[in-house]
Amino acid sequence: MLMTTSDFKRHNPADPVQDVTNFDFWDVNYRFLTNEISSAGLLFPGNSGLKDNEPLSISNLAAYKSRPNIWLSTDGLVKSFYSTIMTDLGQTAPGPNILLNETALDFYTRNFTDMFNHIANAIPGPGIKSYAETKGETGSLGTTPAMFGAKYLCQVPQQKSTGTLLISILVADVVFMQLLWNAFKLATTECLVRKKPEANYCVGCGSRNNYGLIDLAATPGLASRSDDPAEMRSLDTE
Repeated sequence: MLMTTSDFKRHNPADPVQDVTNFDFWDVNYRFLTNEISSAGLLFPGNSGLKDNEPLSISNLAAYKSRPNIWLSTDGLVKSFYSTIMTDLGQTAPGPNILLNETALDFYTRNFTDMFNHIANAIPGPGIKSYAETKGETGSLGTTPAMFGAKYLCQVPQQKSTGTLLISILVADVVFMQLLWNAFKLATTECLVRKKPEANYCVGCGSRNNYGLIDLAATPGLASRSDDPAEMRSLDTE
């Protein structure tokens, strides 16, 4: 036999003090596949044997021994799972929770002795003893609110001091002004070189060779010739 799906939901979720030991705690819906030839291949509420006006609850399914007749064990398992999740999430408000209710916990653990005839674990403790036997050693029941946390990087804007702000602005302005000044010098130099080529030659070179700056600019390569006066005079006669 294989259970394909089942659904347990609160009979009245709006009632926060509903008795968790009540077998009408859940509304049940289920589907089972069976490989027994003598029975229907699918077990579902429609062939459970309940009357049309009877709610589909654990108590009714157990009373009619509806196949597969595992309802009381399933009820305890689902409620244990439900209570464990609620406790792990820190749900401390009074409500249907086995782990926060001494009466309910005692009710669902009282048959541990019979259950563990089929379980290998024999270590003494809450796993094989009922709550009534161990409550003197475990202390009172309870839980604390759960807290979910995560670490992440976050940039929180903070205003800088006046001095730091002034220095930052001053440095930025100086860098910007220096950039503008260098751009101005580059543009001015390029413009002057194009308009006055003689500006590329120094006054000392022209006076040493008896040439003026205008002559040097008008005769390309003249400044690179020999500085010997005799040679320079021969150049003049050419």
